[in-house]
Amino acid sequence: VLGKIHVACLTHTELASLIENRLIKEGHIKDPVVTVKLLNFRVCVIGEVTRPGMLHVDGDRMTIFEALSSVGDVTMYGQRKNVTVIREEDGQRILGTLDLTSQNVFSSPYYFLHQNDVVYVEPNKRKKRNAERDPMIMTYISSGVSIISVLTSAFYYYIMTKYYYNN
Repeated sequence: VLGKIHVACLTHTELASLIENRLIKEGHIKDPVVTVKLLNFRVCVIGEVTRPGMLHVDGDRMTIFEALSSVGDVTMYGQRKNVTVIREEDGQRILGTLDLTSQNVFSSPYYFLHQNDVVYVEPNKRKKRNAERDPMIMTYISSGVSIISVLTSAFYYYIMTKYYYNN
């Protein structure tokens, strides 16, 4: 009925007001009630969380804590003092850092997540160090110890057999 409406940079309230005014102005409805909802509000949570992934939000907004609790919280290897929110505004990516242990998190512009935000929980130093090591190192060590054990047993068996046959 109203055609295309440019909604970029408008809040839900501003958009509802714009639609109400146009419906009245164009004579469609005398006293409209307009509710605006996002149908595809998504947030991606990655990094050191229990179940990283894409969250589809039913409501109009989500806090950083709601997002983290939806993915099973930060793991014991995650840095709660260094959580990054990647947000696109006016065609540019902006990085915001949050300290979840600080009260300042509640006044941060990144406390309430926006459509298509990416939340990244950075791993702690211990996890980073472990990631630099070869994950197969323990397999190599245990295989080497097993081979040495088999060779030692075979050598011991050989020595004992010779000793008993000679006596």
